[in-house]
Amino acid sequence: MLPTVLTVLFSLPFILIGLAMLFMAINYYRTTLELFKKGYVATGTIIRFDTSDGGDGETFYHPVVKFWTRTEKVYEFKDEFATTSPGYEPGNEVRVVYDPENPQMARIKSGRALWFIPTILLIFGISFTTAGLVIFSQTFR
Repeated sequence: MLPTVLTVLFSLPFILIGLAMLFMAINYYRTTLELFKKGYVATGTIIRFDTSDGGDGETFYHPVVKFWTRTEKVYEFKDEFATTSPGYEPGNEVRVVYDPENPQMARIKSGRALWFIPTILLIFGISFTTAGLVIFSQTFR
């Protein structure tokens, strides 16, 4: 009886984490796709990089972009997509897509913004959920 309870308790975190990652992947993809469909495109300029610590000593670089809306208002945003080496230089121009009703909601318009983050979340989500279900299925052998 005890091994069965331990197996179930051990499998639950894998299943829950996996399902959370799957939910985040779908939500991120949906919101980005919606932004790309209804958003306006503008030319922005990389003005600097904000850094964050990756936890294992690596530094991640988030481009900070300034752009002008169609109404000639200036906005800045920090792109969610960070890399370990800056893919741009300050002063580089990039295409930006922004929500006309909320210009603070903006992203650099690139394929990686749409596909990379949700794909990674999807892969890990499927892996964790599958591992949890395999462990859980051992209960019934």
